[in-house]
Amino acid sequence: MRTVIAIGGHALASPAPRSTSEPERAGDRIGEVARAIAKRLSDDALLITHGNGPQAGWLAAQSEAASGSRAGFDAITAQTEGLTGYALELALENALPDREIATLLTQVEIDPADPALSRPNKPVGRVFDDEEADCLRARGFVVGPDRRGFRRMVASPRPLRVMEQRAIARLLGDRGIVVCAGGGGIPVCRGEGGEWRGVDAVVDKDHTSGLLACEFGARRLFLLTDVPGVFPRWPERDVVLRSVDPAALAELAFSEGTMGPKVAAATSYAQHSTGTAWIGRVEELGAMIAGTAGTRISAGAEWLEVPSC
Repeated sequence: MRTVIAIGGHALASPAPRSTSEPERAGDRIGEVARAIAKRLSDDALLITHGNGPQAGWLAAQSEAASGSRAGFDAITAQTEGLTGYALELALENALPDREIATLLTQVEIDPADPALSRPNKPVGRVFDDEEADCLRARGFVVGPDRRGFRRMVASPRPLRVMEQRAIARLLGDRGIVVCAGGGGIPVCRGEGGEWRGVDAVVDKDHTSGLLACEFGARRLFLLTDVPGVFPRWPERDVVLRSVDPAALAELAFSEGTMGPKVAAATSYAQHSTGTAWIGRVEELGAMIAGTAGTRISAGAEWLEVPSC
C-alpha cells in the first residue's frame, strides 16, 4: 500500500528554538515521527513530505542578519529540504533499518501568472508582537495576524506539477521510503525564453502532498500538524471533527495560511480518489489509524463531532 505523510513545520519545530538552526534539528520530534511510522506503517511504500514555515522564517532572518540582504524563498526552501530531509532520513534509518530510504531535493512547477504571487498570505517564521510587527512593516515586509501575534507573510502559489515525479517513482518502487517535496517543493517556472527559474515564494506542502497522493495512487494521506484535528466552529475549539464527508468539509471556511490548505488538500484528495485522508497531531498518528484521534475525511463518512481535549 502506498501512503503519503505530510508533517507540518510547526509539528517538527522546537517550542522555543535557541538558534536559527535548531528547528531543523528538532531530534526529539522527528524521532517520535519515525518511531510512529515504524510501528504503524512499516510495510507501506511511503512518501514523506514536511512543512517549512517556521524554519524558512528563521533561515531568512539568519541570512538577513549575516549579509544585510534577503535570500529568495526558493533558495531558502532548498536549504530546509536538505536540512530537515537529512534529519528525517537519519531518524527513519534508525527506526526502519531494513528499508531503502532516500531524500530527494524536489522542484514544483507553478504558474507565473498565479494571482497568489501578488497577495502574500503564507506565514513564515516566529510570532512577533505589535512593536516588532511595526518594525517589519517599516522595513517593507508583509506582516499579518497569526496565532497569538503577527508573522511575516510570503506568496504561496499552487503547485501544478512535481518536476521529479519519475525519479520519485523509481525510488519508491514497491516498498521504498522517499522524503520529498520539503516545504512544498522549490517553486520554479519557465521564463520568457523557455528557461527554468526559481520563484521567490513558498508552496504549501499540503497542496503538494495531495497532488502526490493522487498522482501515485496512495490509499492514505496523513496531514500531521500540532492541533488535534479540524475544529468545525473555528475559532472556537470546543469540539473537533472525528469523521466527515469531503463535500461537507468543503463547505466550512478556514484561514488560507493555516488550516485552509490542509482542508483543501484533504477534500480534493478524498473526492478524486478512493483513499482516506486524516488531519491531526503528529504524535497521534497511531491513534488516527485506530480511529480514536484526528479528523478522518472519506467519501460517505458520517459527520461526527467529539469534545476537544
